[in-house]
Amino acid sequence: MNETGRRAVRYALVAAVVGTLVGTVVNGSVVVGIAWGVGSGTGGLLGLLGYDAYRRRGD
Repeated sequence: MNETGRRAVRYALVAAVVGTLVGTVVNGSVVVGIAWGVGSGTGGLLGLLGYDAYRRRGD
């Protein structure tokens, strides 16, 4: 895995943990918090990979 991939996974994990904590506190439910965390992590991963692909286009 290249450096961008490792960075994307690291950011996705941080976003998932933070999203889980925030979702749990806001909603008062661990299950909803985990769902928020998964959504945050997935969105962060896709966003970073998309940005990297855009940057590599050469435009």
